[in-house]
Amino acid sequence: MQLAGLPMKAISTGKESPMNIFVGNLSHKVSEDDLRGFFTAYGCVSNVALTGDPSPAFNAPRKSHYSDRAPRGYAYVEMPDEKEALAAILGIQGKPIGGLAVTVIQALPMEKKKHQNR
Repeated sequence: MQLAGLPMKAISTGKESPMNIFVGNLSHKVSEDDLRGFFTAYGCVSNVALTGDPSPAFNAPRKSHYSDRAPRGYAYVEMPDEKEALAAILGIQGKPIGGLAVTVIQALPMEKKKHQNR
């Protein structure tokens, strides 16, 4: 499978595991419900997490535990079915959500940083 000329491969562990999806270039107007609506068109969504910075100046109404934080322009969506998640990535990549064309890719697990001895 390819996305924008780059090979895309799902990390498979041989057992059913949820796939985390990174969604970038989000408008600050986009809510968790908005994202859930786009992704549920492709399958079951188990979690949506908008990220944010603390900001007392940002008071937009949002349905999120990040409601008191200014959005940073990205979110993570978790889908339990790998095939549905891949279909969502391909179907939503580059589409406008909240007026901006979003970047949608599989979120890879963070690697442990190697500490250097000083």
